[in-house]
Amino acid sequence: MTRSGRVTVAAPAPFSLGAKRVTVAALRPVQFRGQRVTVAALVPAVGRV
Repeated sequence: MTRSGRVTVAAPAPFSLGAKRVTVAALRPVQFRGQRVTVAALVPAVGRV
């Protein structure tokens, strides 16, 4: 689960910039590792936006 934690931190970073294209790019690699991570990354990302 250590790798998943790093992916989540990297996802919210670009989200702050305000780029919808980054969200899709982050979802692609995340899906490969685990679909559950995608949902967790979207929740905090949408909350910040």
